[in-house]
Amino acid sequence: MIGAHEPIQAAIFALLQQIPGVVTSSRILAHWSDVPPEMQPALYLTHVSYTPTYQGRGIPPKWDGLCNVTVYTQRDSETGSCPALLPIVEAVVNTFAPSGPANTCTIGDALDVRIESPIVTDEGLLGNQAVAIIPVTIFTA
Repeated sequence: MIGAHEPIQAAIFALLQQIPGVVTSSRILAHWSDVPPEMQPALYLTHVSYTPTYQGRGIPPKWDGLCNVTVYTQRDSETGSCPALLPIVEAVVNTFAPSGPANTCTIGDALDVRIESPIVTDEGLLGNQAVAIIPVTIFTA
């Protein structure tokens, strides 16, 4: 059921807000040009899509969701590195670390929450702005 995703996304966002070093967080994505350096590192959780999985004739579909966690940080103009980006990306990845006998990550009523697609990063090729986009799949019953 699609409506089951909202409380799961709220629970995920509550966990992501606890990541050390994040200055700004929201469930409404802002463009990096609207997030000044003093408001970064910034983290956003946004919903992307729902995908139905049909399990048989007459059985309601199971709906999986896709969200993006987007992180903005500033590149150090002196060294060319982004010292804040990778620790935050790693903390996001660790938020969805599988555990328990089923080797899953259960947040809220989700059966599993995991990263299944590549994490896209740009460590300052856009000037001093660094960006990471982390796709997160939510599996529900």
